[in-house]
Amino acid sequence: MRLLPLLLLAACTPVQDAELRGPANSWFHAPAEDVVEGETGFELGDLAPNITLVDQFGDEVELYQFWGKILVLDVFAEWCVPCRDNAPEGEELWLDAEGDVVVFAALQQNIDTSPASATGVTRWVDDFELTHPVLADTAQGLRDFAQGGFPTYVVVGRDMRIIEPDLYPFDSQWVHSQR
Repeated sequence: MRLLPLLLLAACTPVQDAELRGPANSWFHAPAEDVVEGETGFELGDLAPNITLVDQFGDEVELYQFWGKILVLDVFAEWCVPCRDNAPEGEELWLDAEGDVVVFAALQQNIDTSPASATGVTRWVDDFELTHPVLADTAQGLRDFAQGGFPTYVVVGRDMRIIEPDLYPFDSQWVHSQR
């Protein structure tokens, strides 16, 4: 009979929410237990590096918080004409995919070729009315992806492995096919 009070107590104990991956921000957060870390790189099949950048709201955003989503890393410069031409297509993909695909635009250089800044990110968001994460890569953590120049579109699978190191020209239908 002593077991009954223990069972009742266990039934009334609140269940803790799963710990989420990444810093506090308004974007998606994967359960921390789902995230597997390891050796990283910049080539096809490599685990993408986990970087932390600052978004258009001034919040830190970590790449691995999007574990389980398909990511399009849009590595761009504000002065780049093809980057500007493709910005609306990235937003359209973000909206069409309804959270299954995350467009993660990482500014490398401002309009005057100076290093990325919050001002450049704000200008980019305003110019193109973007709602997906747009981040200033002030530490140039993603610069190694853009060896061929700007723009570079790196597609990262749900397990954070690189499935396309440079999808240029950008092809949102190909990205949709990876879902």
